[in-house]
Amino acid sequence: MTMETNEALELLKSDPAYQALREKKQAEILTARKEAAGRLARTEKEAEREAPALLAAISEAETELATAEAARKKAQENFLKAKRTLAGRTATWDRERSLATGELNESADREIDAGIEWFRKQLDEIRARGITTDRAGAKTNLVNETKNLTFRTNRPAVLKALAYCKAAIEALEKLKLEPIFDPAKVEVLKKDVPDTGKMSEFSGERPLPGSKGVNPLSLLPSDELYNLQMAEINEKFRKLMTGRRK
Repeated sequence: MTMETNEALELLKSDPAYQALREKKQAEILTARKEAAGRLARTEKEAEREAPALLAAISEAETELATAEAARKKAQENFLKAKRTLAGRTATWDRERSLATGELNESADREIDAGIEWFRKQLDEIRARGITTDRAGAKTNLVNETKNLTFRTNRPAVLKALAYCKAAIEALEKLKLEPIFDPAKVEVLKKDVPDTGKMSEFSGERPLPGSKGVNPLSLLPSDELYNLQMAEINEKFRKLMTGRRK
């Protein structure tokens, strides 16, 4: 810095305007520092006032999490232990069930197998005879231009007999698992086989010549009626197996 520059700066410092500007700047800096110091003091007080409660909440939450984690681990251990135990016990039960069932089947009265074979032959014979459907009559309605057809069929009886024989075989298989065999139950089952020769009549209308006619099978009982018959058969077997027969 030259002598001329130093002299110029000295003259500037002594200038009233410069002095005033400098004082103003220093005043602004002081004001800003006081504001910053005030904010710092307020922040410290807020931290001092609120931090302990927040730290306590964190500590409490950590304790709860640790407790919950311990409980989760314990529950998982109990779950896995119970699952392993169930698997082992199930294997034992299945083995014992298989052994007991095999022993009961092996020592079951031979009349049961004879009864099962009898019903299997009944199934074969019923299937071999098949279903018979005959046209029983027809009436013409000229007013409505329709013809009322009547058919006679043993289809419901055949289906009922087939279902009965199948259910009888299942019932006899279950009899092998009972310690005491009652031969009368087999005879009752044989005696109650539905008669496949029972004919039923069904009627329906079709348009007069020129139409496709009517399919005789469309006049047969609905699935709802068949299900009802099956329910009656199942109820009969239930009463027979539990010794409740009317």
